[in-house]
Amino acid sequence: MRQANGGTLFLDEVADLPLDVQVMLLRTLESGRLRPVGSDRWQEVSFRLVCASHKDLEKLVRQGQFRKDLYFRLSILRIRMPSLRNRRTDLPMLIETFWPLESTELPKRVLHALQHYHYPGNLRELRNILISLRVQISNGGVTDLELSQLFPSIDGTGTEPGVDTLNQKVSQYIRECYVQQNG
Repeated sequence: MRQANGGTLFLDEVADLPLDVQVMLLRTLESGRLRPVGSDRWQEVSFRLVCASHKDLEKLVRQGQFRKDLYFRLSILRIRMPSLRNRRTDLPMLIETFWPLESTELPKRVLHALQHYHYPGNLRELRNILISLRVQISNGGVTDLELSQLFPSIDGTGTEPGVDTLNQKVSQYIRECYVQQNG
């Protein structure tokens, strides 16, 4: 926090802070002072605090796993971001951001896989996949095996496991009707 003095401190996964650290953070936010480890002197600090969490802080407060007073101190402006799998329209812009225009163009089958993957790791996973792709493409291309390893939860059709495509559902319905009507 001392290095953030005069600037911005970003705390990622603030929900994972142990309760004793939450107390220290709250004390610093309330007083504008902190005492560095091993020092007996308090230092004035002033910084903007930005926090992120994939956990529901309100629920953690109710469960006693996150301090209520710290929650209210942090809840000045809340921005809820849906997961990447619920923001498919953002994918082209995000891919362009993480895959600079001067880089090699992504093959169509790779773009198809990127657009149909469900990203349990959200933006971090997208970024890591694109870094891996950049290395593989610069080394001669991406094989189907390498592509399937980058998207381990995609089956051969490029859809999420357990999710049937419209064609699969129509085919299944036709088979069921065929059986019910005895051909």
